[in-house]
Amino acid sequence: MSAEIPQKADQLRWLEDDIPYSDEANEILGRTPGWIVRYGITTICVIITLLLIGCYFIKYPEIVNAGVTIYSASPPVKIVAKTPGNLQHLLVSGDSAASENQVIAIIANPARFEDVETVAGFCKYLDTSRHLLEPLAVLNLHEGYQLGELQDMYVGLLQAVEQCRYFLQKNGYPQKLANLRHQRDYQENLLVELRKRSELLREQLQLQYARFGSDSSLLIDKVIAPAQYDEARMKYLNQRMATEACYSDILRSNAKVEELEQQIFDLNKSFEKEQISVIRDVQMAARKLLGSYGSWKEKFVLVSPIKGKVVYYNFWKENQFVHAGEGIFMVVPETQQLVVRGGIGISGAGRVKVGQEVLIKLAAYPYEEYGTLSGKIVSRSEVPMDSTFSLEIKLIHDSLQTSLHKVIPLQAQMDGSGEIFTENKNILQRLFEKVYKSTR
Repeated sequence: MSAEIPQKADQLRWLEDDIPYSDEANEILGRTPGWIVRYGITTICVIITLLLIGCYFIKYPEIVNAGVTIYSASPPVKIVAKTPGNLQHLLVSGDSAASENQVIAIIANPARFEDVETVAGFCKYLDTSRHLLEPLAVLNLHEGYQLGELQDMYVGLLQAVEQCRYFLQKNGYPQKLANLRHQRDYQENLLVELRKRSELLREQLQLQYARFGSDSSLLIDKVIAPAQYDEARMKYLNQRMATEACYSDILRSNAKVEELEQQIFDLNKSFEKEQISVIRDVQMAARKLLGSYGSWKEKFVLVSPIKGKVVYYNFWKENQFVHAGEGIFMVVPETQQLVVRGGIGISGAGRVKVGQEVLIKLAAYPYEEYGTLSGKIVSRSEVPMDSTFSLEIKLIHDSLQTSLHKVIPLQAQMDGSGEIFTENKNILQRLFEKVYKSTR
């Protein structure tokens, strides 16, 4: 058997030598492969392996698009003229600071602004003060104020004040009260004396009663005459009558004191009622004037409702005519808090979570030229409204400074789009998801 194996091998080599090959095949088979071919296969395998490793480690987030709106929580306030007329006074120049409720300009009208403000200050004091008696006595109100359409109501206030002053000065109540109190004091002193006298009379009555009892025993024993007994009895009865009369005087005096107390109480109530009435008339007149003052101020006085910088809509100057409804000033708040709202559709909304980054591109400012804004989601609505989930976004820098270090001026409202960076996924995961999706 061992001799047959070499023989078969020789036969196979002879058969191979007899197989005819083409010239190209003979050229290839007859030459050893070069190093490029040998190492190229290894390099390709290494590159494929590195690509697979890179696909595992390289991750990037899914992007959910959202509509975004940026506006100020305290937007600039536009001040318009409520009535046509000339600008009588310009009290704040353009680009100057104004405090809250500061008067900026006054439109011409028959009233004098300083006089109106003075009278309005009086009315506010009269309306809110709880003790008006002393202030009304010294309040400097006169007819020389120039109040325009408020003049008639001011005259009504003057009349109410004068009536109140007259009542306080010439009402006669203090004198009446003094007389009643004097009578009450007299009756109380008389009552004290009557009670002292009553005590003395009661002691005398007891003595007379004892003597009368003694005489009664003597009369029974026939020690004294009946005439002496009758005399003792008469003295006792007279003493008793005097004691009872004093007691009656005490009751009458006590009733008189109570009557005088009631009269004093009624007089005080009457005085308080009339005093409240005249003071209420003053306060009602003051409130009526204040109401008209508010309407007058609304028409002719331009006031800054917030603290900020005054910006002129035009190159205004005093005595220049303005139309009703025309914008005169704009007051820009000193500090502007930005509010960013967003909205996403139902599709892909489950990927959006609080804390995710948002890249904002403003429609009016192309991001290629101005850059983008960065923010983070701070809240998301639990349920959609009209198939849209609302988002609240906070800018990272709390300003409108873009990624290209440009500051965008704040407007009343700025619209744009946002790209929300959701969960990171590697390339392999995305490939498998695509394959899984295509096979379903």
